Amino acid sequence: MVVTSEPRGGARGRTYVAAAGVPLLALAPAGEDPTGSTAAATLGLTRRQALRLIAAESFARKLTLLPGG
Repeated sequence: MVVTSEPRGGARGRTYVAAAGVPLLALAPAGEDPTGSTAAATLGLTRRQALRLIAAESFARKLTLLPGG
């Protein structure tokens, strides 16, 4: 999961990997997005990873799920 934060106080936003190597358990379309660019993902996170992503959601401009391969 990659997080891009909003710029703050004149500083640029930053992009970082918030959770790496986590299993994707389920993926489904999310809500009313006509573009189909959002989805609901269920990830196999540790407690620490889950708390980090919950915190990131409060200030993130964008959360991006990159599939492994």
